[in-house]
Amino acid sequence: MVLTFGGLKGPIGIALAMYVYDNDNHMTIIGSLIMMHVTINSLITLFIHDSITRFIIKIVGLSSYTRV
Repeated sequence: MVLTFGGLKGPIGIALAMYVYDNDNHMTIIGSLIMMHVTINSLITLFIHDSITRFIIKIVGLSSYTRV
């Protein structure tokens, strides 16, 4: 469950956006916009999942760490 929830968090999307950004067949502004949107989306997803993963690990019972 934790591995499924963690996932890749966007490296495939960023790799495809980098391909579009670097491709000469598209206009530069379109490649820049796609790269910006995909990167921001990946970062937001990373921060949201990172803040929730702690609770998922506690719910599943994988953590033996207790806060003092």
